[in-house]
Amino acid sequence: MLFTFELPFSLAFTYGYFPDKYRVICFIAVILFSALVSFVGFAVPELYSKWRHYPKPEYDPCVDTLEYIKKKRLWMSRIAGVIFAVCGFLLSYFIKDWYITIAKEGHSTEALNMVGYSYELRMVLWSYLVIYLEGMFWFIPEELFMPDEPSWVYFVLPAVVLILIPMLYFALNIKICAIILGCYYILLYIRGLRRNHRNPQKTDEEEKIENNRSEKYR
Repeated sequence: MLFTFELPFSLAFTYGYFPDKYRVICFIAVILFSALVSFVGFAVPELYSKWRHYPKPEYDPCVDTLEYIKKKRLWMSRIAGVIFAVCGFLLSYFIKDWYITIAKEGHSTEALNMVGYSYELRMVLWSYLVIYLEGMFWFIPEELFMPDEPSWVYFVLPAVVLILIPMLYFALNIKICAIILGCYYILLYIRGLRRNHRNPQKTDEEEKIENNRSEKYR
C-alpha cells in the first residue's frame, strides 16, 4: 500500500519528459523502478534482521512509536538508499536526454539545452528517502502502523498525498493520480477483508486495546 503513496512522485519527476512515441515504455520503466525501490525498502531490514537474528518488534501499548525504531540497524538501508539514488538519477537523466534528442529533431531551440538537473535531483532524494523511511517503518508493529479500526486518516490523507500534492506542485496528470488513488482504496478494502478473515474473533482484552487505539487515531 505504501507503493501507491510513492509512485505518483516518481512519475511526476519524470512524466514531463516522456517522449510521445515512447510514452508507454517510459511509463512502465518508471513504475517498475518505483516498485523495485519500494520492495528493497522493506526487504533490506528484513534480510538484516535474519542475518543478525533479531525479530520484528511486537506491539506493546507501553512503548512509544519512535522507541521501536533502531537507527543503528538502518545502516544497510542507508547504503541501499545511496545505490538506488544513483540509479534514480541515471534513469531520470536517460529519459530526459531521450526526450531532448527526440524533441530537437527538426527544431532549433535553445530552451531544451538549458534544462537543469532539478528532476534528477528530486529522483535522487525520492529514491533515498523511500528506502530509508520504509526501513524505519519495518520496525513499527502493524498495530500502530496500520491499525484495524477504520479512521478518516486512511481515507482523507491519501487523497491529499496522491492527488493534490503531485497534481498542484508537480503538475502530474490528474487522471494518473486518480487511478493510483483508486488502487490504494482497493488495496485498503482487501486488507480489511484479510484482517477480518484472519482475526474473526477477539478477546475482551484485545477489544479494550483496540478501542483505546481507536480513540487515539480518530
